[in-house]
Amino acid sequence: MNIKEIRERYGLTQNQLANITGIPARTIGNWETGSRQPADYMPDLIQAMIEQKKEDNMGAFDLGLAKCRAREHAEGAQADYLVYFRKNNIDWNDESNPYVQNFNELWDMNPRIDKCRTEDDINAILDRIIALRDLVK
Repeated sequence: MNIKEIRERYGLTQNQLANITGIPARTIGNWETGSRQPADYMPDLIQAMIEQKKEDNMGAFDLGLAKCRAREHAEGAQADYLVYFRKNNIDWNDESNPYVQNFNELWDMNPRIDKCRTEDDINAILDRIIALRDLVK
């Protein structure tokens, strides 16, 4: 497979391929038009670089999904606390009440989730959310 076929297979423009590989777009264009010839190993290297970029982006995608999952759990836990407050006539403005403190901790989870850089960080927060939620179930 030549470089143009590889680029088109992944739906990339020459500029996008240049951004991924660090190879100037002009050089890629010269290779594709045949005015210059890449080294024999270059198509395989370029394909490997594209695949690595896809994997890196999937990692970011997976991290984003984990953050969404944690936010959903936090929101569900907050809703459970509000129901618990109503059933037990708890004033949610009473900062001395441990349940209100737990609710406030849940409320502050989204900024903590946003700062997470690994799934392990998110899972630690998720474990805390689940522990807090279990207190009102």
